[in-house]
Formats: sequence, C-alpha cells, structure tokens
Amino acid sequence: MPDTIYLSNAILSEVLERCMPEERLALTQILHEGMNQAMGPIKLQEKICVFAGHSFGNLFRGGKGLSYAEVLHDAAGHLKVEQLKSMYSPIHGELCLEHLDRCTSVKAKPLEPNLRLELVYRYVDDLERRILTKLMAVAYEKATPAQRAVVDGKLAEFAKSPEGKRLAGLSTSAALLVVGNLGGFATYTLMSTVLSALSLGTLGFGAYTLASSLLSVVLGPAGWLSLAAYGAFKLGSANAGQVIRIAATCAMTSQRLLEHRKRRR
Repeated sequence: MPDTIYLSNAILSEVLERCMPEERLALTQILHEGMNQAMGPIKLQEKICVFAGHSFGNLFRGGKGLSYAEVLHDAAGHLKVEQLKSMYSPIHGELCLEHLDRCTSVKAKPLEPNLRLELVYRYVDDLERRILTKLMAVAYEKATPAQRAVVDGKLAEFAKSPEGKRLAGLSTSAALLVVGNLGGFATYTLMSTVLSALSLGTLGFGAYTLASSLLSVVLGPAGWLSLAAYGAFKLGSANAGQVIRIAATCAMTSQRLLEHRKRRR
C-alpha cells in the first residue's frame, strides 16, 4: 500500500487499485460530472478525501483532507445511522480510531502493526456495512409495493440458504439488518437487488458488478432518495449527497472485493 498519513486511506487506495474500471469511473464522475475516463487509484483516493473535507479544515491538514474512516463516518452521520460511535471513543484499551488510524500517532506506536491495521480495517468495514444497510432500509421504505415484492422475494430465497438461516421469521427491516451485518457477497448482492428494483428493474447475476454504477443513478439528482433531510449544509462543507454517494460506492466496491478474496482462499 502507498505511503499515507492514515491507514484507512491506504485501505481505500488498495480497494481502488483492485476494483473494476467501471467502479473507479463511477467515483470519478461523482467528483467531476461528465468525465469519461476514470482517475488512477492514488489520485482518486486523494481527491475523495479532500472533497469530503471542510474547505477550511483542509487548510490545517496541509490540503490532505479527511481520512477514509472520517469520510465514512460523516456519510453515516448524514444518513442518521443509529448508535454511531465517535471516532474518539476507545476501541482497543484507551486507543481510539484517531490514534490507530494516524500513522504518526505516538500513543499507538507500541501496538503491533498488523493488529493496528486489523483494528482500523474492522472499523472501516463496520461503517461500510452500516451505510449500505441504512440505504437498503431507506430504499425499501420508499419503494412501491411491486418493488418491495422483488426485495421480499430475494430475502425469502436467501433465507433458504445455509448462510441465510437467521432470516427465517424476521420482518423485512430486521432481515435487511442481518444481511448488512453478514457483509461481503450477501450484502453486496442484496444491495444490488434493492438498487435494481428501484431503478432499472431486476438484473441477472452477471450484471451485479454494475451495482456501484447504479448507486449513481439511484442517489443522483434525479434519483429516488431525497438527501435534503440528511445533514444541514454548512459554509465550506462538502455536499452531503455527494459524500453519501462516494461512501456508498466505495462500500459496495469494498464488499465485493472482500467476498472475492474469501472465495479465492
């Protein structure tokens, strides 16, 4: 992973390095509408983190912007994700995410490097899954009866599998939460189904890799999700809707890659 002042930025850089060109292009177009060529992974990671930061705050960060963990945390805050913990809450002894994530942190230096990276990765993964789970819940709430039927059918199908046994007898909202907690392929494919039902109709399995691009359709200006209710705009702040789109697209891509790694073991 490239040199960085934040471990979570290195995690994002690796995701962008390994993802499909279509996924990088979807992120590039959120930042720069109309571009038809995807940015490179390192440049895209830097642009995402600078864009999501407060313009005044970025000055004090040397123009580096937020960490990827902060981008996800802000998006989760805009979406009103429940029980969202502060990045300054202890997660390993007295160490909080801010200590663990910042490479120059003196407090975290005694910690074994692999454990430190694992703790940051778990924090990032948890936020990614919680953002996608919230979006699925909001999507289902706003869906038409016909669209809900598509999602209900997919959940019923998944409940018959060994991985989906925990869904039996649950309401749709509770089942979506369970799937979100499973992460990886389960979260990614169900999110793809939800997006497909709300935008372009039911897609076959071969098209599930386009889910990140579908996020741009569903969360875009003409999409079904009104972002006005998610976070007040402040002078110098990034556009809340675009921060959510960026975070959700990164999260979808990350969950796809996570499952891909598991299947190759």
